[in-house]
Amino acid sequence: MRLQIDKKLVENKFLNSIETYNENAIIQKKMAEKLISNLAIKSGKFYDKILEIGSGTGLLTKEIIQHLEFTILRTNDFSADYEGIIKKIIAEHKFNYKFIKGDAEYVLNFPENNNLIISNATYQWFEDVVSFIKKMSNNLNNDGIFAFTTFGKNNFFELNLTEQNSLEYISIEKVIEQVSDLFDVVYFMEETEKLYFSSPIEVLQHIKNTGVNGINRSFKFKLKQFVENYNAKFTTKNGVSLTYNPIYLILKKKANL
Repeated sequence: MRLQIDKKLVENKFLNSIETYNENAIIQKKMAEKLISNLAIKSGKFYDKILEIGSGTGLLTKEIIQHLEFTILRTNDFSADYEGIIKKIIAEHKFNYKFIKGDAEYVLNFPENNNLIISNATYQWFEDVVSFIKKMSNNLNNDGIFAFTTFGKNNFFELNLTEQNSLEYISIEKVIEQVSDLFDVVYFMEETEKLYFSSPIEVLQHIKNTGVNGINRSFKFKLKQFVENYNAKFTTKNGVSLTYNPIYLILKKKANL
């Protein structure tokens, strides 16, 4: 059974993992680095006005500051707890900055005339990514860039096979198809990354430390059975595996829309 997203639970889980996120978010950090690297190659480094969605603890924010050129940066997240973290990151830099609090799917006051709207490992938590992209096209200049990472259907497949519960990961192919009237694809890549742990308990701790276990309050399982099933199916010479399925997409808004 695939579980529904509980947005309040998602918020609480991420807030609980603020102190442990950066140390454990190994794949998310790589994704942020790779997104910015490919963005610079495919679309250039200067964007004047940048809006970051789901800035969290600032993994992507750091990459933006280090590798892109701009005059205005605005970041968004659902909790004001993240504002202080981002302000520490940008403290030594001189540019126009603003934090916008709220669930990005429902924030009504995002600034317009952005040259780049960007996000890392956020949209898997959205209820309707296509509608969000279409709405945010109005906040982009003509030829503006909409760039993001998310995860594909094979993400955490070990958990899904063991407990039959996971997010309903979005189909990026369908997203591309449904926004093709507004955007051209500049870059698209999907890959698989594996992490290895000494035990299934460490897998669960890793997931907890990155705040990504906020899918359903009522989800319960028998720990002993979980460990036995996970060990039986996913033990390798390197330990038990956990699969990530990162996706990278860079879109360019069509002119004269």
